[in-house]
Amino acid sequence: MPIIRFRSTTVWKAFMLNSLVTTIAFVAAIIIRDLFIKHKDEKGKEVRQKMSAKIIGITFGITFGASLLAYTLLYFIFGFGQSMIVTHI
Repeated sequence: MPIIRFRSTTVWKAFMLNSLVTTIAFVAAIIIRDLFIKHKDEKGKEVRQKMSAKIIGITFGITFGASLLAYTLLYFIFGFGQSMIVTHI
């Protein structure tokens, strides 16, 4: 049973849900990657990059916007996305 009942009954809802899934996956991958990256400072000492909620939020917003823009462009150019709509409720 879904916590939030938001179904892809229109193309725009389908794009929103798919963009959300894509964004969560990309941001999670970026965060995990950044946890393992070590940099060397000017003294040659290894340091890890610090992440903040602000950086994660900005990354999430930009990735979501880019994903939604890509879906919208593909929809207008190729008619992409019609098969993402739920036909039964």
